[in-house]
Amino acid sequence: MRSHHPVNKYRKTTGIYLTSLDRPQEKIMLVESASAGVYCHGKHGGYLLWLRANSLVAQPFNAERGQLSGEPRNVPGAESVSSNTGFGLTGFSVAGNGTILFAGGSDRYQLTWFSRDAKTLGTLGPPDRYESVRISPDGSRAAIAVEDSTGHRDIWLLEFTRQIQSRLTTGRNLLMAFWTPDSKRLVY
Repeated sequence: MRSHHPVNKYRKTTGIYLTSLDRPQEKIMLVESASAGVYCHGKHGGYLLWLRANSLVAQPFNAERGQLSGEPRNVPGAESVSSNTGFGLTGFSVAGNGTILFAGGSDRYQLTWFSRDAKTLGTLGPPDRYESVRISPDGSRAAIAVEDSTGHRDIWLLEFTRQIQSRLTTGRNLLMAFWTPDSKRLVY
């Protein structure tokens, strides 16, 4: 069900909003949440994913109509996902084929690949203090914010096939990076 209520410009509500680049002043709240949302489109349709009490949930979403349908459902196996909701950060990312990668909720996290039916497919990299994870659109790498022992965060690249992790930034205290659509560059 789509809400047509405009956002009150004097009251900020934390949530996941739908807007248009053509009309950025028009915002529609889809979900009240402190978590950032991720849209995933696969062979079973589109879904909006976000964290609810550190559990990853998914709800069918029609991007063309801007409408959620049904009820949000917990993603099996993703009941304790790392997040920093103060900054709207989530410790999960979704590849174009619907595969989910997330960091579990403890001091050090093991990045783990899961299938849609919650089967563990393998792990990725060493356990570490991962803050945010962004899979490249081509599915070959991830940009990951890693917190060191002093609390500073830098962006690291993790190449999936060779399992090579390399530091991209030093001493920048960065929280996340975003891939360009061609998977060749990062914005952080």
